[in-house]
Amino acid sequence: MQLFITDEFKIWKNNTLEVWEKRVVDQLRKVLRAKQGYNFFIQNKTWSKITRYSVQVEKITDKVLWNIIYTEEKNINTDNQKWVIVWILNKFDKMELIVQKLTEIWIDKIYFVPMERSVFKQIKDNKLERFYKISLEATEQSRSWKMPDIQVFHSITDICWNKAILNFDGEYYKNVDFSDIDFLVIWPEWWITEKDMKQIEATKTIKLWEKVLRAETAAIVWWFILM
Repeated sequence: MQLFITDEFKIWKNNTLEVWEKRVVDQLRKVLRAKQGYNFFIQNKTWSKITRYSVQVEKITDKVLWNIIYTEEKNINTDNQKWVIVWILNKFDKMELIVQKLTEIWIDKIYFVPMERSVFKQIKDNKLERFYKISLEATEQSRSWKMPDIQVFHSITDICWNKAILNFDGEYYKNVDFSDIDFLVIWPEWWITEKDMKQIEATKTIKLWEKVLRAETAAIVWWFILM
């Protein structure tokens, strides 16, 4: 069943859930062509505690009325979260793909930072909003319990970590202990400068194989291995 994530809803005493977010209403009416009796999931965006409602469509006008069938709750655990740091690439479509795919495999935090060779040293608000929209849709599609935290930093040194960072160059990954890995660092396939490398000293460097992966491919493949 399709999942919708929104905070624009209210629950009435007769076990009816009312949603008025235009995005949700339009998708139900114009895309899914939902009718009375269709079943869906609705959940809130709150980070600490998520409530997911299994609902059945009762009526669709400029808002949607649903009958609640049952509810599930999940407390979000901040321990052992999966973080990915991505250098700001020169093509936004690649970063959009990375956001989409990392969301689908339930990554908790996606941080973008500029590098010396980055054409863009900052991501504008409208582009960041685009990332949020892509992440929201991917979260709904994958039925994840929460959206990842997406942020842009001026430098990788602005990000604090307690353990090693993982990138994808060095020795073969099969010989490496992953227990001390906190972050995955993804940089462009055209490599990074010595100045950038100094920012991540003491990094554990691990290599998949002799191939050079595209940045968006590496982001997906690495977490598939680590999961």
